Amino acid sequence: MSENGKRPAELAELTTSAKLPRLSGSIDTLDSSVRQKLESLIDSRTITEGDIDDRALSELSEFNARDGLEILRQFETAAEIKNVRNKSAYLHGVMTRHRQNSGPRLDREVDARLEKLFRITKIKHGDFDGRAYDELAALPPHAAVRAIDKFQSKVSDDVRNLSAFFTSIIRQEAALGGPRHFDGVPGPRDSHGGHRDGLIPRDRDFRDERLYLRDRGATRHMDSYDRLSHSLDYRGPHHNPAPRHAHPIEPKPHLAIPPVLGGQTMLSNPSGQQIFILNPGSTQQGGGTVSIDQLSQILAAVQPQQTPKLSTQHAHGRVSFGVDQAQLGVRTDEFHDLSVFAEFVRPAAALKLQMLWDQGNRLVSLLDDRSWELLAELPPAEALVVVEETASKIIELKNLNAYFSAKATNYLPRRSREAQPSSRHVLDEPPAPRMMPIRSASASTSYHPPSSSSRGAGGGRRDGHGVGGGIDALPERLQESARQAIVRHRPLLEEGMFDEGVVGYLKRLSEEEGLDVFEELINADLSSVRNMPAYLMGMIKKRKNPHR
Repeated sequence: MSENGKRPAELAELTTSAKLPRLSGSIDTLDSSVRQKLESLIDSRTITEGDIDDRALSELSEFNARDGLEILRQFETAAEIKNVRNKSAYLHGVMTRHRQNSGPRLDREVDARLEKLFRITKIKHGDFDGRAYDELAALPPHAAVRAIDKFQSKVSDDVRNLSAFFTSIIRQEAALGGPRHFDGVPGPRDSHGGHRDGLIPRDRDFRDERLYLRDRGATRHMDSYDRLSHSLDYRGPHHNPAPRHAHPIEPKPHLAIPPVLGGQTMLSNPSGQQIFILNPGSTQQGGGTVSIDQLSQILAAVQPQQTPKLSTQHAHGRVSFGVDQAQLGVRTDEFHDLSVFAEFVRPAAALKLQMLWDQGNRLVSLLDDRSWELLAELPPAEALVVVEETASKIIELKNLNAYFSAKATNYLPRRSREAQPSSRHVLDEPPAPRMMPIRSASASTSYHPPSSSSRGAGGGRRDGHGVGGGIDALPERLQESARQAIVRHRPLLEEGMFDEGVVGYLKRLSEEEGLDVFEELINADLSSVRNMPAYLMGMIKKRKNPHR
């Protein structure tokens, strides 16, 4: 016994308790049941009163009683909790995981990008609070991925509150590139079962809907393939929205396609002509069989007079699959606006691209015209393989179009590769006609052919695809090496940069020397090259024995 009559063990316990700091006043903001649970953890010596800081208590107070108790239960049952040094940070992590599991779920693409951020940086899950995750989940997938990219490029060691910094970037992205609003259109369901942000619900099936918004003008192209999810007009084909311009604008003629009437659809043009046709897949009209050619003539009859006639003839060596795509369920009204080559894509590949978009994969909106051109040349099975392989690696790829082009070139038949028309020929001629309801003339403004005067009167290159065949004039092995170099360095290196001068000098070299030039080119760093043809000429002239 000691002098004051206390046992040594009791003295040690009193001394320890006296040294422990008390919980701050923030505990008073907790629900009574949560506060009792936290105090029981302290009484059982699972934690001490100084282990939980004000910030953790403040965030815990944001949860209701049921969630707060569940969080403390998970915190208590964690293995080796007594060995965790920073228990406040650990509690933050438990709360963040609870928010993620119970709140709005992140899109698969966004979640993968976020995991990549955690993997390649020092940032951890617990560095972002629940509010940051909630606001990130409210963004469309492409805007959320862009917000993460901006955060990774701007964050530094000087940022003390990572969560607040990340939230500010998310809010900037929501203001600049967030969801578009459409009058009277419900948004996707939120965690409470309602709709938000004026977007059309993702789980809606659009395959049987044919009333697309037709008064958007040039903005249809700027929105790219987002129209597949967001541009339905629920107000009827003859709805006339209030003008948003200072001066009235004359409406552009278009086909009005009312809802389906039994097995028929009524088409009408601005002059009042009306005609009933069967829906795709039907074969009878008025007791007689309707052939594809007759249907083409029917559709052409109700078009405005200035609209070109419909046709299914070969266009620039390709066949339009517009009708087949539509019969398979492809929303051709939007799909054909993505590229001049879209209607030449095999129906199965077109449907696969649409299905990927509906599932959240944005491959179809990222392809450039070169990729579209190659896709249009591929046979059905090979086109599906290329689309699926690229879609499965969309998050990992730094240069998606280069990967897509390389894959497509591998599967391209040799005869098609040798006879493949350049994009210049397609862009310089009128768009290929298709047997579908034709859009107004303004609908193709994104694909204007380059002006012949833009390069002067000398007849030089007009769109960056070379003169007189370009690399096609080279021997076959050199052509393959040139295409490998283009795929490797795109967009710094384009086919049109191999002009007549470059190709002429390459043909003066022996084949081995030419291959040596391309090997050097493939391994070169072209990021600082301003005049690519001059750079190529320099590489060629370095060779010792040019044959003259």
